[in-house]
Amino acid sequence: MARWRVYVKPFGEDGEYLSEYIEVTKDVASLGSPRQGIDNTEFDIGVVKNSGFNITLRNDHGKYSDVTELRSIFRTTRKNSLIKITWDIRNYDLIAGFFSVGEEVLGGEYVVFEGLINEVTSVSNISAQQATFAVLGFESLLNEIEVPYSSISNGQNLSAVIYALLNQAPFNERVTVSLSNITPGTDLAIDDKTSLENKSVGQVLKDLLLIANSVLYIKSGVVYVTSRDESATLAFTFYGQASRSIENVINIPKYRDGMNRVFNLWQWEDTSSVARDTTSITRYGVKPKAMRNELIADASTTKIQTILDANRDEFSFPKVELELETPIWYDTLALNILDKVNIDYPTIYLPFDGGDLPRYGMDYYDGTARYPYEQWSLTLNTDTYFKIMSRKLDVGKQTITFGLREV
Repeated sequence: MARWRVYVKPFGEDGEYLSEYIEVTKDVASLGSPRQGIDNTEFDIGVVKNSGFNITLRNDHGKYSDVTELRSIFRTTRKNSLIKITWDIRNYDLIAGFFSVGEEVLGGEYVVFEGLINEVTSVSNISAQQATFAVLGFESLLNEIEVPYSSISNGQNLSAVIYALLNQAPFNERVTVSLSNITPGTDLAIDDKTSLENKSVGQVLKDLLLIANSVLYIKSGVVYVTSRDESATLAFTFYGQASRSIENVINIPKYRDGMNRVFNLWQWEDTSSVARDTTSITRYGVKPKAMRNELIADASTTKIQTILDANRDEFSFPKVELELETPIWYDTLALNILDKVNIDYPTIYLPFDGGDLPRYGMDYYDGTARYPYEQWSLTLNTDTYFKIMSRKLDVGKQTITFGLREV
């Protein structure tokens, strides 16, 4: 049985984080399911957010009470204390000299989540002597940071504007921010920064990423802004029960043909600028979508056309979307948003009459043999590629459910 561990790094008396994490695993009464996904799912762009989940700790000893409790590990504030969750295939430690090589999976702790305790929604149950905290990802800090208006200038490229938004405390104290890691799919110069004044970074970032045709995500403590394109290389192959490899697909609970996300006539509001795909319109009818952003002036028709064309090219034709559930393992935990994957998911064939399966070249189709029937209609082959749009961990079932979109 695998093992989950939970660690907390609170602030010390000096208001700085302690040098080491404190393991609190033995006090965990319940642990929610961490989930990552792009916040603007309609367009597959935006900030990759960790949806809030709760963790409940036994607190009869007072270790997780407010700072007024002398026994509490929190000395100045509970809000924004660091929290880390790890997974290990083994639920016990290996001791040198007490196991045989080849009979044990070496494994090791893998960090599956790093984020912050949110003091705002934490509660304490006096009768149950428990403390429940809401846990958020580092990207939640962006909602608490004001846009550095004076540091942004008209004519700056979107990459420079996004860097200015992100390179502020406390976000850049928790996450590494580097201009070299900010490479938008569309890096245009802004015309008018007025709409950014007196707003939080979280308020403006989604719209910025839309015109930049980009996704923001945090990986291994580093923030990246990239195009919404899938990774260049194949990251993983999933196998169904009828494939010729070890099965790792538990279930495909949701499958959609992608028509819900077809938009083939894009328009910049209050202008004559449009981008249409006539082939898609002929096949599926007109599916209009309007957009606009005050950072780009209506007179900047070339920039506007670039933005509209990029969205038209992405959404003019349906692309299959599905959810895929697979066991937690080190290779599936390593998969990230926008990684390219494929699926070998053939159907199982069963004999028509319950006997043996007929074989080409060995049986006769003259009344003595019948074609087998397919157990299900859904089949996927490795010629179709998908990109990961979301992932959700199920602590109890030891599974990951990936949200995938065809590329």
